[in-house]
Order: sequence, then structure tokens, then C-alpha cells
Amino acid sequence: MTVSGVLGLFVAVLFGSASAWPFSGASATMPGKIRLRVDPLGIHSFALYGVPDPSRMEHDIFWAITNPGEMAPVEVDANSSFVLRSTDMKFRTIIFVDMNHDLRTKASYPWKICFSNPMVDYGAKIELKHSTSGFTWIEEGQQLCQATDHSHDFELHDREKAPIFTIKVRDPRGEL
Repeated sequence: MTVSGVLGLFVAVLFGSASAWPFSGASATMPGKIRLRVDPLGIHSFALYGVPDPSRMEHDIFWAITNPGEMAPVEVDANSSFVLRSTDMKFRTIIFVDMNHDLRTKASYPWKICFSNPMVDYGAKIELKHSTSGFTWIEEGQQLCQATDHSHDFELHDREKAPIFTIKVRDPRGEL
């Protein structure tokens, strides 16, 4: 089975089938909608793609290109995913977002974000900086999930530890 097929199967099992649509126009307070903010940090622009069917990761929908210094507002349904690719094509990640269903932690951390590294070429790991607790490597073909509250920055770096972008769940009350 191909890497995209394995990732798609894993995602379908983990999250079930879902769709991700940006800028849907739905109310920010509508249950199941998750509002995110993505900020490029590197020298390259990045492209965002929605993934309407996580079991078919090879199928995506182009959303937008975001230039360095610009912010990309993203609104998706809970239990959905999108792809971020740098325009130099050297960095790619799949981001899965959902509500946190863990009864022990969801009061403090109502959302879950998973970062998947679809790159399987040698040395193509992703470095994740989360809060002040440090850095974690996401190895080739692997993923890492984190429960989170709003306004918590996750910063992703490329294999050379150069910052690529930050992402966070936006405050549901409307602040960026």
C-alpha cells in the first residue's frame, strides 16, 4: 500500500470520514466548527489544501497561497484535515483537527491537533515547538497529536530547524 494510502487509512480509522472547507461563513460559535490561525514564518509562501475525504489523501482542494507576513484564517469542521505545502515544495504537513473527546482533559484542552509528516525521504523530519515545554521531532511518515486550548502556538520547523509556520486554535470569542 502506498504511503498516502496508509496515511489515509490511518486517518479514516482515527477520525472517520470528514470534510474540511475553509471560510465556510458559518458562525464561529456553531458547534463543531474550529477556527484556526496559520502564520508563515519562513521565507517561502505556503499553499493550503482541504482534504474532503481523509481516506483518499491524494485528493485535495486548493484553498489559498499565503505569503510570509500574512495570516491565513482557516475554519474547518471538527474531525477534518488540511494540507500545508511550502511553495518551494520542500516542506509538507497534514494537519488534523477535532474536538478533544478525552473526558479527563477536554475541560482544560477542548481541541486536538495532529501534525502528520507525509514526507518519507531520508532526513525529512519536522520539528514541533510547543509552548515552553520544548521541541519534539516528528519523524518521516509519522504523526503527533496534542490536546490544546485556544491561543496556544504550535511552531513547526523544517529539518534544518528553520521556522516554517505557527498554528493555533483561535479564541472562540472572536479575538485573533
